[in-house]
Amino acid sequence: MKHPESSKKYRVDVTDMNENGDGFVRIDRMAVFIPGLVAGDTADVTLTESRKNYAVGQCDALIKPSEHRIAPQCPAFGKCGGCTLCHVTYEYENTVKQNCVKSALRRMKLPFELVEPTRFLPARTGYRNKIGLHYDKNARRFGYVSRDSYEILPFEDCLLCGDTMSEIVRFTNGNIRLLDPLTPDELFLRRSHDGRITVSVYLSQKTADISAYRDALTAAFPVISDVLAVTADSNPPEASVTEEYFGVTMRFASEVFRQVNHDAAEILMRLVCDFAAEKPFSYAADLYCGSGAFGLVLAKQFPEARFFGLEIDREAIRAAKANAERNGLSNISFVCADAASFDGRIPVGDGTFCPPEFVVVDPPRAGLSDKMRDGLIRLAPERLAYVSCNPQTMARDLAELVSGGYELLLVTPVNMFPMTKHCECVAILTR
Repeated sequence: MKHPESSKKYRVDVTDMNENGDGFVRIDRMAVFIPGLVAGDTADVTLTESRKNYAVGQCDALIKPSEHRIAPQCPAFGKCGGCTLCHVTYEYENTVKQNCVKSALRRMKLPFELVEPTRFLPARTGYRNKIGLHYDKNARRFGYVSRDSYEILPFEDCLLCGDTMSEIVRFTNGNIRLLDPLTPDELFLRRSHDGRITVSVYLSQKTADISAYRDALTAAFPVISDVLAVTADSNPPEASVTEEYFGVTMRFASEVFRQVNHDAAEILMRLVCDFAAEKPFSYAADLYCGSGAFGLVLAKQFPEARFFGLEIDREAIRAAKANAERNGLSNISFVCADAASFDGRIPVGDGTFCPPEFVVVDPPRAGLSDKMRDGLIRLAPERLAYVSCNPQTMARDLAELVSGGYELLLVTPVNMFPMTKHCECVAILTR
């Protein structure tokens, strides 16, 4: 295919955009992506880069703005690597994410018309209960990483985490002398369901005394429950954060993974629970269970069924077992093991085992391993709920599961991370 001329200026009508915040047009039949443009924009562009199957352009002048375009609320938009969709309305952002999921299924020759409209929450900001920042040793400050380089940007504010977390970061940068001698690497803030905040300073050295920083920070912010030093050879700190999902109270070690958007996580859980409720079942498995959130909520919702959770992270499994006991849920058990090794047997408690009729999988961004996909097809549970944080790997896995005998019934995108490129999904399948 002949590439359009790189030195020539083109006036274009943008027809689509992707989750990275790039407008899409065709010039001389070549697909061209232009950062910052929105579907419906009319603009003058020039090409800056040519690849084998597409080109990249830049906007020289915005001639007519799209009805979907808004002024970005964040002053760091376009520079920060976090948000890519600040410049479009919330309504259109949800359309972009639905289209992203449809495109992923279309590429794998799956029925993309099964993708529902994106589920979303009223609030577009203030939803994150965890943020992580990197330390710039030259500028002596913490900040987010730039979108197009490894540069660490000055931190002014973050709309995604709310005012208090932003104030804590600004206070830390303003009093960096308290941490400077310790050569910090990263700063993490985690907010519990009750509003309490844990601050973790990651350090490359083996031991560190952060008492001066801790004293100053807790004096300035009474909402802070713990200030932790996480050193190179230390065990995970003993501090914890709390969460509550549908009446299940959960406690996590501060460094263990949990969902960063509580209310959107409940949308995912409700979708899975509604699917589970469509037909009676006795045995179910939660694979890649983490600290057990899906399994625990299901165990509470379906007390007559038996549940089994599997996770490779030992600390997460420890939390899952403690949370089951804390909530009085005796119908669920957890084992620390690689989910790909699951042989389909659920311990019933009397020395016997039963295969699950219902399975939930919530894999990492890389999706299911080859062994896991093959294992699920051999296991052949009657119903399968696939929770995904990456539509591309989800579509790949769904195609394999469909070819292995499953029928895809529905895919529901959930906007767990408003203003960013990320999208969660729940796909439901039956044998």
